[in-house]
Amino acid sequence: MLKWLIALIIGGALFILGAFYGIDKNNEKLEEITPTVKVQEKEKEKAPSSADDCRPVTETTDYPWIVEIAGGIGEGVAATFNGVLLVLSEIIHSDAA
Repeated sequence: MLKWLIALIIGGALFILGAFYGIDKNNEKLEEITPTVKVQEKEKEKAPSSADDCRPVTETTDYPWIVEIAGGIGEGVAATFNGVLLVLSEIIHSDAA
């Protein structure tokens, strides 16, 4: 009975952490789309004049502290999500043996 309760708690935590992980991945996809649009707009403004135009754009942006904290929380959620999956798989495998 105790194993079922623990499995239920881990399953609930897995669901919630998976939701947070999915939200984080979705936000990363949105961030990837935005810079490409800005780069394309900048390329349209100037005409290609030399071989220097072919080098990659290296723009460094200083993100606000709240964005950096959110990124750290997202990485923590992803690591916890993977850890919960590992523990849950070990519980499932221990019952099968």
